Amino acid sequence: MIKYLRKYKLIHLIDKSPFKLSMGEARILSILLAIAWGSDVLIIDELTTGLDIYENRKLAELLLELNIPIIIASRDIDFVLEIADNVAVMNKGTIIAYGNTLDIFYDDNILKSIRFPTPVAVLIGKALGRRIRRIEEIVL
Repeated sequence: MIKYLRKYKLIHLIDKSPFKLSMGEARILSILLAIAWGSDVLIIDELTTGLDIYENRKLAELLLELNIPIIIASRDIDFVLEIADNVAVMNKGTIIAYGNTLDIFYDDNILKSIRFPTPVAVLIGKALGRRIRRIEEIVL
């Protein structure tokens, strides 16, 4: 566990009470614990709720580095667009679309059918005639 805390610059949490962690620290720590215990798959619900931008970024970096399947239930479509290879869009318990995240999110009809807003990166990508996942892709 200590190697993960060092790798993600969270070694300062080693002696901290779990009741004194921020939401982001607690979420990252719980994912690191699951990895340390040897989980084959992570299943996470509403991962980014209540996190600030910094915590969101750290979480995305962590998840993108993992080499295990991750299933995330989330309404944070900007976060999902950034980290997911594939996505299943559900409406009232029924999968209405499944496939490559970029294909699904760049299809004008799918998100509109469930009254979800278009992710910011998709709006910018469409305006530029490109398919992007993150706004940073156009500035870097």
